[in-house]
Amino acid sequence: MQGIPIGTELSNWGHSEHSEFSFGEKTQFFTDNFGGVSGDLISVRKWECYLRDDRRRSERTIATYIPVIESLVEFVSPQSIYTLDVEQMMAFLKRPRQRRCYGNQGAPGTQKLDAAILRSHFQWAYETNVTPAGNIAKHLHGPTVHNVAPKPWDDDQFQAVWGLDLVPSDRVALGLGFFCGLRKAEVYSLLVRNVNSQSIVDFQRKGGMRVDLPWMDMVSVYAKKLPHLLPDAQLFVTALRDLVTDRSFDDPLLKWNIYESQFNKKMKQWCNLAGVPQHDVHSLRHSCATNLLRAGLPLALVSRLMNHTNMNTTMRYVQAGGRELNEWLTQA
Repeated sequence: MQGIPIGTELSNWGHSEHSEFSFGEKTQFFTDNFGGVSGDLISVRKWECYLRDDRRRSERTIATYIPVIESLVEFVSPQSIYTLDVEQMMAFLKRPRQRRCYGNQGAPGTQKLDAAILRSHFQWAYETNVTPAGNIAKHLHGPTVHNVAPKPWDDDQFQAVWGLDLVPSDRVALGLGFFCGLRKAEVYSLLVRNVNSQSIVDFQRKGGMRVDLPWMDMVSVYAKKLPHLLPDAQLFVTALRDLVTDRSFDDPLLKWNIYESQFNKKMKQWCNLAGVPQHDVHSLRHSCATNLLRAGLPLALVSRLMNHTNMNTTMRYVQAGGRELNEWLTQA
C-alpha cells in the first residue's frame, strides 16, 4: 500500500502552503482503506498545528515529522496508536522499508530519527492528555549511531570549489554554510527581509529560537585570521548584497525547491567541476566550526554562533594534534 499523503491539517486550523492533498482527500483515503477517519489522524493534525504555531517548526521539519506518525497510524490500524506498548513501537521502527538495505529495516540513522519523532509526538500526547496510557516517550530509543565525527573540508578542496565561476545564489548558499555555519534547512528558510548589511536578523534556528547572526563579523574573522580561505571577502559580500537587492522584501533568499534537495545536487556538481572528493552540505557547517576555533575564537562563543545546545557538541571540533597544533606552535 502507498504511504498516506501528508502536509495538511483541518481547514479551521490553518493551511500549509506546501500541501499537496486536501483533508477531504485524506478522509477518502482512510474511508477506502480503514473504514473512516480515525481519531488518531485528527490528533496528528492537532500535533501538526502545535508544531507549526506553538513550536514554530519549519515546513521542512513538519514535512519530515508528520509522515512518520501517519505511517504508524497505517501500520497498526485499526488499533489506536495511543494503546501501543514499547514492543509494538519497536516493531514499527524495524518495519520493512522501501529501500532494500540493512536487512530491509532501514539504516540505523533512519530508525534513530523515527524514534526521536515518536518521542516528540507521544510526549505531546501525554502532556495534552490525548493518550490514556502513561508517558511511553521516555522508553523509546533508536539504535546507537556512531557517525558523529566532524568532517570539515580540507583547505585546498574548498579553495578549488570557491574558485569556480558560481552564480550569486550558489556562492551565497556555499558561503552561508562555510563562513556562517548555517544548516541546510536554515539556508532554505531565509527570507530577504532577514538579511541586512551586517547581520541575519530575526531568523529561526533549529529548536525554534529566533536569533540574530552577525554574518559580516564572521566573514571578517576569515578575512583577518584565515585569509587563504577567503582571499577576496568582497566576492561573498557582493554576491549576498546583490541577491538581497534583486529580490522583493518577503521573497525567499534562495528560490530553490527544497523538496528536491537542490542544495545537495548543486554540491555534487561543484565537487565534480572542481575535481575534489564528494562532500555533503552539512560538512560546510563542520568546516565553519572547525575554522572559527582555528581562528582563535573562544569555545563558548563558537558554541553560540553554531547554535549548539550542548558545549560537548562543540568540543568534538577541538583537536589536539595535526594542523591545529602546528598552527598554534607557529603563532607562538
